[in-house]
Amino acid sequence: MVNEMKKKYIIMAAALAVMACCKEETSVPGESSELLAVSEAGTKTHLEGTKVVWDKGDAINVFVKNDAGVYVSSTFATSESGSSVVFKGEGVKLDTDVYAVHPFSEGNTFSDGVFTTSIRTVAQKIVKDGYPADINVAVGRCDADKAVSFRNVGALLKFRLTQEGADTLRRIEIKANGGETIAAEGTVSINWNNGDPRIAASEGSKVSDVVTL
Repeated sequence: MVNEMKKKYIIMAAALAVMACCKEETSVPGESSELLAVSEAGTKTHLEGTKVVWDKGDAINVFVKNDAGVYVSSTFATSESGSSVVFKGEGVKLDTDVYAVHPFSEGNTFSDGVFTTSIRTVAQKIVKDGYPADINVAVGRCDADKAVSFRNVGALLKFRLTQEGADTLRRIEIKANGGETIAAEGTVSINWNNGDPRIAASEGSKVSDVVTL
């Protein structure tokens, strides 16, 4: 980490989470489905200047209702990079009421308008021009044109260090002024809330007013 900080300019980003089960797929043999993922401002996995974009190889959970009316998860992935990319999945028919979450995890679920996933933002690694791929959680709903506008459930903070003093820096702490929760470790629930997601830590998860880099 010290060697990385000796570069003339180091740009880092922190994901700040402002807090407010069935796994089988609905299978359609031989059918391939596509979703267009459109990033809202600030959504996704790495930084290009002030723009955050999708990376080739990114994967998401796509939740589709089965015949019993239960949302089941399928894996969709992209072979592109950019602010708007196509995610593809196999053996899934995309009807109405399709939801998605990034990053992909086998443990992600969706039911009654609420996503359940895990988040780890209390202690974050330093990544030049970005942040760890699994740190920024985003959720979305598919529209009639099979496009998903993803929305972050937290905020992103970007800042720069100059060379002076960087070789002695060992840790950075970002603290909420009023003691508000800005990070969590563990399972969280995310209420879709008609496109205005609300996140809450589940019982047993750790919450914090400090993010450590």
